Amino acid sequence: MESEKHVTFDIGILPEETVEQMVKLEIQDIQNPNEDEVGDEVGDEVKESMVEDEVDENAQYNIPNRIFQTHKSIQYIQLNPKIGSAINSWRRFVPTFGYHFYTNQMCDEFMRKEMIPIFGEIIYQIYQRLPLNVMRADLWRYCVIYKYGGIYSDADTICQCDPRIFTRYPTMLVCAPENNVHLCNWTFAAPAGSPILKQIIELSLERITAVRDFKGEHIVHFLTGPGVFTDGIEKYFSINDIDTFTNKLRYAVYKNPTIICFKHNIFHIRMVKHLFAGSDKNGWTNERDLLLLS
Repeated sequence: MESEKHVTFDIGILPEETVEQMVKLEIQDIQNPNEDEVGDEVGDEVKESMVEDEVDENAQYNIPNRIFQTHKSIQYIQLNPKIGSAINSWRRFVPTFGYHFYTNQMCDEFMRKEMIPIFGEIIYQIYQRLPLNVMRADLWRYCVIYKYGGIYSDADTICQCDPRIFTRYPTMLVCAPENNVHLCNWTFAAPAGSPILKQIIELSLERITAVRDFKGEHIVHFLTGPGVFTDGIEKYFSINDIDTFTNKLRYAVYKNPTIICFKHNIFHIRMVKHLFAGSDKNGWTNERDLLLLS
């Protein structure tokens, strides 16, 4: 218990009461009449796939009840009610879940203080080299969950279910298909020290190191986004003789101590809604077009 307090209050993660004071947003009562039904439906499917011995042996991969999110600044959230409301859909689960919001400045401090001891100076050098905030946020999300464990979800996502469905079973990764090409990196969960997340981080660092010039429409996806997220997962699978699929929707068959992958339609329609604020006028796609496509 003492280590939990240390992690929450002394290593740059905002305690819930500080978030409440800084963000100054009321936790809204969002009605989701089907969220228990979703949890039971997915939970039953997982239990049917995981035998009791597997669950016991995989207890080291328990996922803590923590939610991590990030955006530019507190001030930005205050001026964007759409994102503020989306954040509240996750924060309403405090205190069952710890809620940890990082600004860009806090992400930078975390990468410098917490990741250098694990991956060496190179990770912070690469992090600083990334040309877009969204790319730094991508790399940070893998790292913060690798360090502490829990759920990561983009600030412009709306939680439409009880998030305990992400943390209920011990496994190395909980995710969903984005589409038939990629697995979704904007909402996922994992335990601290997940070998799959480590593989994703190392692959991202390898790809970024090899790039001389950050140019191209899809370079964000390839270096830090859903491309490297999916490829890192599949690299771990290949190394460990686990079947991979060309059609990523098929990963929904996996409900085991290595990965739990939700069905596409259940996840996107009934669990988490993505507002895709990155495509808004002040979103990351315009920043990409300006800096990487011109």
